[in-house]
Amino acid sequence: MTRDIHAAVQIETAITGRSKGKQDSCKLRRRRQSKLKQLSTDVHPEYCVLSSLKRTLDACVASRRDAAEDVRADAVSDAAVCNAARFTDQFALKMYEPYLQYVPRIVNVVTLAEAVPVPGSQTQLPFDLHYIATRCHNAYYAPNKFSAVQLAYAEPRCRVLIFHTGRVVGTGCKGHMAARLALMRTQQQLFDDVGICVHLRDFAVKCHCSSALPSARNGPTCCLWRRLCR
Repeated sequence: MTRDIHAAVQIETAITGRSKGKQDSCKLRRRRQSKLKQLSTDVHPEYCVLSSLKRTLDACVASRRDAAEDVRADAVSDAAVCNAARFTDQFALKMYEPYLQYVPRIVNVVTLAEAVPVPGSQTQLPFDLHYIATRCHNAYYAPNKFSAVQLAYAEPRCRVLIFHTGRVVGTGCKGHMAARLALMRTQQQLFDDVGICVHLRDFAVKCHCSSALPSARNGPTCCLWRRLCR
């Protein structure tokens, strides 16, 4: 940036004819240096080139971060999943069944949500985990080992952890929709069995776990798998 400003000043002096020879070259050089120092060290942010560049770069970084967060949130929504499913409904995957074992599959989706008591329902935080464990038939609670109530479901096959602070964690699901359904079943069960009325907010997918294990012991597929696992 300093070199560009210096070159622009030289072009301006050459066009306007301000240079009068070698006698005034030292004075002009000093003047140009003083002007450059004033531009780079100006206290007013609206006239400082460096501060303007820094503000522009910070604004670009912030806008890109916000755009990435919006895209990440929209990709997990129900509307995005349903919109993407219509492109695969017409495909016949029967011919690819022998090769689906080579494709990595999602086996665990870890989700997080906050259970907020409904106003006027006489439900307060923190939750009584002992009371929840005694009223729910599918609950497992061992306070000496883990400070959360575990609710096990067969459809979708998963476990939901309920903490006394209201945090709800879903594990074991094989997709985003299944994870949402598991948390909704937990919300309904807390209302039916325990009498706790809560709203679930700030739903977020925290982790994906996938697995793929080729059955072939020899051949190019097995060699490729060994190279990837190194």
